[in-house]
Amino acid sequence: MNADQFFEVEPEATGNGEESTYDKLAKIDVNELKEKKGRFDYLSWPYAVQELLKVVPDATWEIHIFDVEGFQCPYMKTPTGYFVQVTVISNGVGRTQIHPVLDNYNKTLIEPTAFQINTSIQRCLVKAIGLHGLGLYIYAGEDLPPE
Repeated sequence: MNADQFFEVEPEATGNGEESTYDKLAKIDVNELKEKKGRFDYLSWPYAVQELLKVVPDATWEIHIFDVEGFQCPYMKTPTGYFVQVTVISNGVGRTQIHPVLDNYNKTLIEPTAFQINTSIQRCLVKAIGLHGLGLYIYAGEDLPPE
């Protein structure tokens, strides 16, 4: 499957003939805002939030909380590593992303610091925003958003 096939999405029915939120966000070209670390492209969280709120000013997000050894934490601990989870709600549609806590080389961290967990939460937020259409093409390795 190539990236063009990946982005063939049925239009959401808005009921009033307007373009869906997904379509509006997917058309935004964030290439000028993306950055590169190593061989990976990414969209920094302030830019993702900025662009989301331009289209959906009342969008919200939730950082999921887990019980870890009797403490309420913004991460889950598993035998294979730590994970964070974020849900973004845009126009009543919630989309959730789970993201592992990784180092700068995308390797699993066995004993992450608070900073590394926070960084993973922000990466997870951007990917959850991407599920609503903004910059999703970055994660498929494409250079341009769909027409």
